[in-house]
Amino acid sequence: MPVQPDVQRHMQPLDGVRGIAVLLVMMHHAYQFAGMRHPIDRAVDVITSTGWVGVDLFFVLSGFLITGILLDARDSPWLFRAFYARRALRIFPLYYVYLAVCLVLLPALLGESLFPKAEAKQLWLWTYLANYTLAFGFLHRPLNHLWSLAVEEQFYLVWPAVVWTLGRRRLVPVLMVLLPAVCVLRAWMDAAGYSGQAIYMLTWTRIDALAMGALVAAVARGPGGLLYWRPMAIAVLAFVLPGLALYAWPDGGLGYAGNPRVASGLMYSGIAASCAALIVLLLTAEPSWRTRLLSRGLLPTLGKYSYAMYILHMPVDIGLREAGIHPNGWTTAADFRTPAFVLYMVVFTTLTLLAAMGSWHILEKHFLRLKKYVPYRPPQQTETTSEAV
Repeated sequence: MPVQPDVQRHMQPLDGVRGIAVLLVMMHHAYQFAGMRHPIDRAVDVITSTGWVGVDLFFVLSGFLITGILLDARDSPWLFRAFYARRALRIFPLYYVYLAVCLVLLPALLGESLFPKAEAKQLWLWTYLANYTLAFGFLHRPLNHLWSLAVEEQFYLVWPAVVWTLGRRRLVPVLMVLLPAVCVLRAWMDAAGYSGQAIYMLTWTRIDALAMGALVAAVARGPGGLLYWRPMAIAVLAFVLPGLALYAWPDGGLGYAGNPRVASGLMYSGIAASCAALIVLLLTAEPSWRTRLLSRGLLPTLGKYSYAMYILHMPVDIGLREAGIHPNGWTTAADFRTPAFVLYMVVFTTLTLLAAMGSWHILEKHFLRLKKYVPYRPPQQTETTSEAV
């Protein structure tokens, strides 16, 4: 029997979903074969070429979790102070250390500019506006992936005021208007000649993924909770997934994220809706091997360290390739490349996870401990609430 989740507590299956999201992104960036002939290789190529949807899954998760936090603490006098301080403690330390290493420390140690294009536009990176410069031209591979963190940070900047102003009941209809409005905006930008890359990376053309997660958070706290919306989630997947498959079939997959054919259609909205429906189904599912897989073991471990893994996987991948460790050199005589790619992903994931764990223990956890000094509610209010419960 489906169950009604307590969305105000930690939801363990979402840790596993984060793990899946970061694996998808890493597979997408690691797979660089061309001219595949083996059927399994071609199937893997379709999966990895669409691994960029892991970013969309992160967006939907962020919209869901952040909106839930804001709705639950909306009546707190410390809402804004606590939210921004806690977000800064979670996000800023590793992000700015990473930028400092790439743009300041390494050039100083080596005596040369490693990333001249990025250094010339580094103000965009330091101010979480990287997506606006990357939308019109890439910088350097160790820094390009930071665009998605810029989108989320811009969302965090304005969303507390939106949720506080509207509340749950008015937020739902506003989101229902926002979702199709973003589709219209993307269509207009495509017709106006904007590149698929720009449409993929600009905040206002990707806000529907965050809004879709926010909508799930809002309805989860309404009459009937998520259980009421479970049939709708099943219908969304039953309708949208075949539509995505048919849309992608002529190209042998969704292709790269900035594909104009993808950006100009409803693809991003369909992916966001599918991710949101998946969250609803997972959180309302009765305990089974699937929920245990997402709640224990490797996937939730990857989910716990997914933020650091996302930031650090690029330099790990580049370092492995510079060291001559590349799946292109491990292919078999029959040109069956999937085993080599799987082996590379094991090495790549292991090293990235170790780097992320190091980041957690050396840097991140010490800042996260400071969250206790910026609670959402005054101590006396917390005690009163606990006693009432």
